[in-house]
Amino acid sequence: MRGKHFFQDWWAHLPVPKGASIFMATAYLMFIVQGIVNFASPGENAWLLIDWQRFVVNMVLVVGGAIGAFSTLRGLWLFERPAIILVGGMYVVHALWVITDADDDGSVYWQVAIRMTIIILLLCKRYMQIRWALLDPHTATHKKVG
Repeated sequence: MRGKHFFQDWWAHLPVPKGASIFMATAYLMFIVQGIVNFASPGENAWLLIDWQRFVVNMVLVVGGAIGAFSTLRGLWLFERPAIILVGGMYVVHALWVITDADDDGSVYWQVAIRMTIIILLLCKRYMQIRWALLDPHTATHKKVG
């Protein structure tokens, strides 16, 4: 029975709209997975980057994803904003790498760049939605921290 009460308590404290909070937390978890997978298997173009650059990009994705997932589920938008900036910044850097690395099969690179741009725009939308400090973006009321 304890598990049922845990889920009910968790669901009751999840910020509204609950679906959007779950989707954003899932997106942040995917950023964490992407950073970890990139550590494990860097890919065929990894030689283009210096090891420390690849480390920084992947670490920022993992840290930004972790901060974002935690803060989204708790409704701590003050902490989610830096997570959006960290993850979005790494996607801007990665999109620039993809565009500048375009060679013979440029269409594939442009498709990837367009997908990354969509992700960046969605992160910008979320940032604009939660841009005011310590306010619930849907009711514009002050949230009690803690």
